[in-house]
Amino acid sequence: MQFEEQIAILAPAEKVFSLYADVAHWSSWDHDVINSSIDGNFSSGKIGTLQASKGQKKTKIFFH
Repeated sequence: MQFEEQIAILAPAEKVFSLYADVAHWSSWDHDVINSSIDGNFSSGKIGTLQASKGQKKTKIFFH
């Protein structure tokens, strides 16, 4: 299953990327995330986990 979403963000791309790259702290700015992790550095092909406030306990996430 794949999910996509688009939004307009009024911030420099570097700032947005730094927030996304810090996977362990997604819950600090996304209140639907309880915890998240990634195996290694934030880059294409990596696998991580995400626990959302609703839904499955933990979900694998694939970074493209």
